[in-house]
Amino acid sequence: MSELSSNSLIEKLTNDLFHELLTLHGPMMTGIPLYQALGYQTSDSFRQAIYKQTIPITVFSISKRRGKFALTKDVATWIALQRCDQTCVSIKEE
Repeated sequence: MSELSSNSLIEKLTNDLFHELLTLHGPMMTGIPLYQALGYQTSDSFRQAIYKQTIPITVFSISKRRGKFALTKDVATWIALQRCDQTCVSIKEE
């Protein structure tokens, strides 16, 4: 897979995911949808990753609100990059 087609695949997948997640969750994600989208099985594992600073995207707090938040666009981009990494690895192995 060429770098150009890989980048366009990432852009298309990011846009598709972003629009779907935006419709479901709005411009920010929090709580169960956020940690599940990032692949964490429980809120405890998500909190542990925050504590260890191993979260793959930027999460933030909002004054007078509970929990952590992330931009939906960041979540969509991260998911698309994970998919491309797996696709690129599979193609290289063949």
